[in-house]
Amino acid sequence: MKTWDLLRKELSIYDIELRDDGTCFCVLDGKRRHFTIDKKIQVIKEELKDNCLLFKDILKEISEILSLNNTQIKLAIDIKISKLFAKSIEDMLKLASFLKYESVFFSNILNESKVISFLEIAITKDIYDFPYSSICSIPDYKIALDWIVRRNNILIYLIRLLKFSKTEEVKTESTTVKMARGISGPWANLDLPMQERVWEWDDIEEEMRGRDRDIRKQRRYRQGFENYNNSPSVGEGYFWREIRNEPFSWYDRASEDPYPHRSVLTNY
Repeated sequence: MKTWDLLRKELSIYDIELRDDGTCFCVLDGKRRHFTIDKKIQVIKEELKDNCLLFKDILKEISEILSLNNTQIKLAIDIKISKLFAKSIEDMLKLASFLKYESVFFSNILNESKVISFLEIAITKDIYDFPYSSICSIPDYKIALDWIVRRNNILIYLIRLLKFSKTEEVKTESTTVKMARGISGPWANLDLPMQERVWEWDDIEEEMRGRDRDIRKQRRYRQGFENYNNSPSVGEGYFWREIRNEPFSWYDRASEDPYPHRSVLTNY
């Protein structure tokens, strides 16, 4: 498979139809538009900026919510809601601390915002110090932050793919798809393609039917039935009784156990 074909398939997952002439078709505002690669990259960058502004507004709202104090009567809070609130605070603190030093788009926003300090204070406070409305809304803000970060990561990935599509070697370079085979161990066959794990019944039907015929032709199923249809009396089959397969009482195993033990070699 050529790298160009693989690139086109990857972009098509995100509704971007890459053309051989260096342009692309994509869906924008519910309509199918035709863009150059540079224009599409610019459109994606604009969406990145809008997401960063939305991220900044959400951080501001979170800081305002966490700064509120509970002035009402402290009522009992459902245990599920309290756990969801505490986990949301913990996850937002981890996310903000990570993005502050690792993200190009969100680091400046987090440096200007005081949300990390509010989260650090909130994680040490009692849940009854927050209004009930704040407790219920914090998980929604956490989901919104996760979505924005995830969406921006996808947009950055698309920009890199589009920039790579403008290079000269992308249309001539071949991509070798490697498949792991013959893996042994406790995690064997987890990364193999689907056809390595399952297959159609038609592919093995002849082999399996042949095994069934071989099993039915075994001597233990046929011995004693040679004259079954020719004799006036009913023929008898052949059955070998393996005494060691018979059940026995565990409490009387000294006398009933059919398996040989070392005790048979003694005289007591």
